[in-house]
Amino acid sequence: MLLPRYLGINSPMLFIGQLWTVFGMHEEDKSLCSINEHLGGAPKQWYAIKPKDTKKFMELIKTLLPRAAKNCGEFLRHKELLCSPGFLYNHGIDCVQLIQYPGDIIITGAGVIHWGFNHGTNVAESVNFATESWFPHGECAKVCTCDKMKENADFDMAKLRTDCKAAGIELDNDVKMSDAKEEPSAAPSKPARPQKAKPITPEGRKSTAMEAAERDPKRRRTSRTTNNSVAALSESEVASLFARI
Repeated sequence: MLLPRYLGINSPMLFIGQLWTVFGMHEEDKSLCSINEHLGGAPKQWYAIKPKDTKKFMELIKTLLPRAAKNCGEFLRHKELLCSPGFLYNHGIDCVQLIQYPGDIIITGAGVIHWGFNHGTNVAESVNFATESWFPHGECAKVCTCDKMKENADFDMAKLRTDCKAAGIELDNDVKMSDAKEEPSAAPSKPARPQKAKPITPEGRKSTAMEAAERDPKRRRTSRTTNNSVAALSESEVASLFARI
């Protein structure tokens, strides 16, 4: 299926960040996966809510912001909201956090809510992508219908499935949204308290962590998670990942 041109979805988007500029809480259009490469400059700070707590977070935020929720059912797509890890912890919501250095590639899973800020001037590039496991998320994804969104990425999922089949890509039609969202049941546990971040040095000065990263490039890409929400990968690891898709 030939989709219309959507910036950041099937056409890469370039981001230029400055000190303390932010990207608000959101999930990708159509709940797609995303890949973001840090091209150069100061680090980027990333946060993401673990998929198991997405529903709990949405219920909380709609309770705290009833007017926003009433005006637009998809108000989180406006990217106007920020939450601290401590606030989420106090409400029983688990999140992951990591720092992205030049050369690092961040991949977010389907439907994962993420946000962050820049430690200084930097340049990054991102684009969306889909895997077979994304289809249930895409079929359940909604779009913002208020006037705050200049462009909504929406396309016919049934036709996309048909086009995939015509291209010889076999999809599992039995996979449901519940299968994609839910994790194996376990005894409820309180999320780990987030560690306090060390103070960031003023722009133009390098922190000890940044100097260590320059001395040892491998140090820059050791941060990763295994909960399918967000991960920092090297270019060779990404190439290996896509070779298996």
